[in-house]
Amino acid sequence: MGTGGLGAPVALYLAAMGVGEIGLVDFDTIEPSNLQRQIIHSLKDVGRHKVDSAYDRLMSINDLIKVTTHKFRLDESNIMDLISQYDVIIDGTDNFSSRYLINDACVLINRPYIYGSILSFSGQVSVLNYQGGPCYRCLFPEPPADELAPNCSANGVLGVVPGIIGTIQATEAVKVLLGIGLPLSGRLLVYDALKMVFRSISVNNHKACRVCSPQADINSLQEYDVVCAAMGNDGDDHLSPEVNITPKQVQKILTGNKNNIELIDLREPVETEICAIDGALNIPIGNLLNNLADMEKNKTYVLFCKTGERTNIGANAMHVNGFKNVHRMVGGIVRWSKDVDSNVLVY
Repeated sequence: MGTGGLGAPVALYLAAMGVGEIGLVDFDTIEPSNLQRQIIHSLKDVGRHKVDSAYDRLMSINDLIKVTTHKFRLDESNIMDLISQYDVIIDGTDNFSSRYLINDACVLINRPYIYGSILSFSGQVSVLNYQGGPCYRCLFPEPPADELAPNCSANGVLGVVPGIIGTIQATEAVKVLLGIGLPLSGRLLVYDALKMVFRSISVNNHKACRVCSPQADINSLQEYDVVCAAMGNDGDDHLSPEVNITPKQVQKILTGNKNNIELIDLREPVETEICAIDGALNIPIGNLLNNLADMEKNKTYVLFCKTGERTNIGANAMHVNGFKNVHRMVGGIVRWSKDVDSNVLVY
């Protein structure tokens, strides 16, 4: 899905390896700013549809394969017909709406889903819905609001990061197609380019997953842009397990009775020097993941980071390790600055 930063290396390597049929899905056209990371395209392709440019490049590498282009925006009206034509679905999108749409469709039609995401200097990869393994909703149960979930166009990405993550996605796709090795099912691989560190996080099937558990209540596709946009609205102040809460709700907690409630900032110390929330305990995501055994499981934890990606990773890891009351402040400190305290200068 997509012929951008992730789709480019995925498609190039699958074509070069001789994967028999490749489907390319994208409705967008090429802009000069795409070229620093979308290496399947070149300057002469600016203005063309991405799938047309990608088709030409793939056929120039291997004209023995079949490449089918799908020049439309993926949505709930066309995805089921589309993915039924292919054995493995590889995600090259950059927004939460598309990820939940792809995931739910893959579960409903039983297709393995090779997930990848990138932002700034980091990336993630996993193999989802494979041989009974967890799906994307097991990893991230509910989406944040799309406007609070930045993509590469809005926040940038180091050009080599999608190359690394996309190459891993292509590797996992071939392993799944051939039935070899140990795919990343039940594991989330997290890459930090600045530290040059790969970290593997265990991911279990969520017992209450809304789409892949025996108790699933999502049995058909939804209107995903609407679902994502609706998340993050103010609700009541009651904290129940695994909920998203807004910065305004967190503010009420901090000014009220916060006994046995720990607000944890998952950003790096250098980030907290730029801006911070009074009363928050700074535990960088790496430290949190490495020290879960030393934390009290009976406490209620509220996690946040800059926008939400590290928060999702931390909340999932804590859930897997038996923590029952872990909550995510949607939008992170970016939304805190917008909704609660504009004196907190975000970066």
